[in-house]
Amino acid sequence: MLTRIYSAFLVALCFLGFAAANVEKEIFLGPAPSSWSLNGVGDHLPQLAPSEHCSNCRAIRSRLSTSFAGKGAEHWVKIDGLKEAKRYEVRICWAATQPTDFTLDLYTPEQVLAESLLDSIREYSSNSPTARIEGEGQVLYLRVLAKTAYVSSSRARMENPEPVDVDIILDPYLLNVLPESLLKIVGLLVVVAVFSWWLGGWVHRALLGVASSGKSAKAGVKKDI
Repeated sequence: MLTRIYSAFLVALCFLGFAAANVEKEIFLGPAPSSWSLNGVGDHLPQLAPSEHCSNCRAIRSRLSTSFAGKGAEHWVKIDGLKEAKRYEVRICWAATQPTDFTLDLYTPEQVLAESLLDSIREYSSNSPTARIEGEGQVLYLRVLAKTAYVSSSRARMENPEPVDVDIILDPYLLNVLPESLLKIVGLLVVVAVFSWWLGGWVHRALLGVASSGKSAKAGVKKDI
């Protein structure tokens, strides 16, 4: 039995690959209903929403400016249509060839007002107008700080660092346990595990057959002697 499990494990390793990517993420729960409103400020920010009625609501592909100064260049994203107490994950992905340190912060409308961030959202919204997504649910505001993470001998490059290409993704959790984006991977792993178990058993039986044949051949040689 242990030999069969070990064989299945070895076969499974043949099907699995390893990948590395630059990812920064934040896991959070949908906020409680709020009586506060920003009166339309931020409606034209880049937006994410867990909506099945919009094919591209859950991801944004963009090019963000970066900075060496302070905590980095500031960017804003509005997350709409959230359900109270439901678990979500928002993550930002970028290439390793563009070294950048990202910081993700989430704010409710109350926190935006309390921390005097309204002017920052208004300014960013006016500089990057985006079509509005109508979402039914609660709202959070995501602040993305992009700080350049390299040093160059080029003065021009140090003064004006290149923007970084990113994907910002909103990933709802299934039953607050598993990100929905992992469902396909889990299904694939189950298929690979079942196939590996079957193939491992076949390999184990084949090896036992070879061993038995070897013993039979040796026994025949001894009888002839």
